[in-house]
This record gives sequence, structure tokens and C-alpha cells, in this order.
Amino acid sequence: MGEDEGGLALTLNCAGEEITGVAIRSTRPLRACHVLLGRETGEALRLLPLLFSVCGTAQNAAGLHACEAALGIEPPLSRLQARALAVRAEAASQQTRKLLIDWPMLLGLPPAMQEARLLLARLAALQALAGEWRGLTMAPIIADTAAIVALIAEIGRLVEAAEAGIGLCFRHIEASGLAGLGASTVGLLPRLDPLWLEERLAGDEAGAFAAAPLYAGSPAETGALARRRGDGAVADAWEEWGNGLLTRFMAQRADFLSIPAELAEPELGAGGGNVGIVETARGALAHRAVIAAGRIKGYAVLAPTEWNFHPEGALVQGLLGARLVGSDAAADAARLLVAALDPCVACTVSVTCTVSVTCTVSVTCTVSVK
Repeated sequence: MGEDEGGLALTLNCAGEEITGVAIRSTRPLRACHVLLGRETGEALRLLPLLFSVCGTAQNAAGLHACEAALGIEPPLSRLQARALAVRAEAASQQTRKLLIDWPMLLGLPPAMQEARLLLARLAALQALAGEWRGLTMAPIIADTAAIVALIAEIGRLVEAAEAGIGLCFRHIEASGLAGLGASTVGLLPRLDPLWLEERLAGDEAGAFAAAPLYAGSPAETGALARRRGDGAVADAWEEWGNGLLTRFMAQRADFLSIPAELAEPELGAGGGNVGIVETARGALAHRAVIAAGRIKGYAVLAPTEWNFHPEGALVQGLLGARLVGSDAAADAARLLVAALDPCVACTVSVTCTVSVTCTVSVTCTVSVK
């Protein structure tokens, strides 16, 4: 993707105070990874962060898991742990920007810029401490465990200090009357088995699946809510607002507050068949690599955006039927729900409103008879 990562275009049709039509169009270049075909495996892996600039660390890690699975390589645990730490630190950086900068600005509140800068600097330092985990090699990584532990402890204190500002966003959404916005029957995506994905990304309908994936025949939502559905505060929010805007915000809050604990024990990615999967801030990211004679013969990527912005998925179903007064209110609400589902590319919103007007004409006649 690099220079041209494409985007999403959301179109709403309103009749009176109800959103009666929702359509989403993607211009994401899903065939971008075709430039990897024919390249040596190591070269292809080095290109991944350049092709996919968003979540570049996770993209590289998913590609490594896929290539290792395809080649039957089992790297030492120290390499897997270093890779997982770098991926979780990258996700933590994105969660920090989301909670401390993006959400306040969307809600008209002052962003916590100083807190964000401090956290982002520490997370960047932690990524550097993860070591040189990239590349197909069996060489172990000797980590500076004491430095990593000390830095995670400092990150934990910064996360705790930033929590007050997040509470302002919660109260603002609750007071806005939009807490239940976006609630729908779209299910949550479970942890995916690489072999399940292998079947779908290798079959005749692989292209269609990668563009608009389904789980058990239906669209599904990945990301913070799928991870945090069972957390106490998120479960409480679900009881009151379903899978609406405030529940999704609470799931992102839970992600942010979990940063220190999950940096201490980051989740290892998964590989099987020709597929590698890692968990990013936005949800499950999968790569599939087919390798022959040391070169890439087939490559596919399935990103969280394709799940959450499916043409019949969580965004579309969550907005359809919503009651909002005026095109500006509809557009603002849509932008909030887009932020809650968190695409990896820009999303434009356009609204067309149809107003039905009923006119009553009263005529009074005066007749003079002489």
C-alpha cells in the first residue's frame, strides 16, 4: 500500500429522522501483495512494512508466522517472545493515540497530548528493546530483561495517570444520548484457527473471501469488543447498551488499561498451514504465504478492516434504522461509530436526506348575494 492505501466511502440515505440506507465502498488495494510474487522469501518479508505502512510491525510479524508455517520452521521461544513484545507495543501505541488524542478530538474535548507523548516515547523505546526479531533465522535473542521490566513498570504508571481523561470521554458519550448507537446483531469474531483460514484463502473463492469475509456464513466483528466482551465494565455496558457505541468505547478503554499487563506477557502469534495470525489494536491480522524453491508463489492478506467494514457488517447494520435529526447529526454519529470500529484507512461520510412535506390549504369563500 505505502503511498496509496486506498480508503472507505460511507454513504447514508435519510428519510425524515431515520437512516434508511447505508452503503460502504472500499478502494483498498487488496492485490497490493502481488508485488511479492517471485521474490525471495527474505526480500518479501523485508518489503511487507513498506507495502503495509499501517501496523508495519504486525504485518511483518504475521508474514514471518506465515512463512515459518509454510516452511515448517519452529523458531526459538526467545524470538517469538521478542516478536510478540514488539507487536503488542505497536498496538499499545495505537491504543494510546486512540484514547488520549482521537476520541477527545472527535467529542470536542481537549486531547491529553502531554500524557500521550510520554507514553508513545516509552513504547517506542520498548519496541527497540525487543531486539532484532525480524528475519527467518533460528538465532536466539538475548533480551535485556531488567530494562524491559523497568520500562513496563513506568508505562504502567503513565497508563494509570491517563485514566482520568478517558473518563471524560465516557461521560460525554453517555450524556449525548448516543450510548446505544450502532447496536446490531452482528456477532463477534472468535480466535481464528490458521488452518480454518488456510482453507478459505486457498480456495476458488479466496479473492471474494478476502474482500468480504464471513464467519459461519455471516459478517463478524473483530477488535477490542471481540477481545474484551467478558471484561467486567464491558459486560456491564453490554447489558445496558448492547454492542453500541459506549460499549465499544469501554472495550477500547479496557484495551488501553491492559497495556502494562499484556506487555509483561504478550500473546504469541499463531501459524499453521501457510497462514500466520497476530492480534493488532484493530483485531485479527492474517497473512498467507505459498513458498516454492525459496520464492513467493502466492500471498494474501486479510486485515481487520475487511471484517469490520464488510458491506453487510457491523457499521452498516449498526447505522441502518438509526434515528437522528438532520444530515449533520447523522454524519457526526456515523463518524463516531467509524472511530469505534477503527479502520486502518480514512473513511469519508456523505449524507443524502429526503424530506417529506405535507401541505394543508384552507380556502375561505365569501359570497355576496344581492
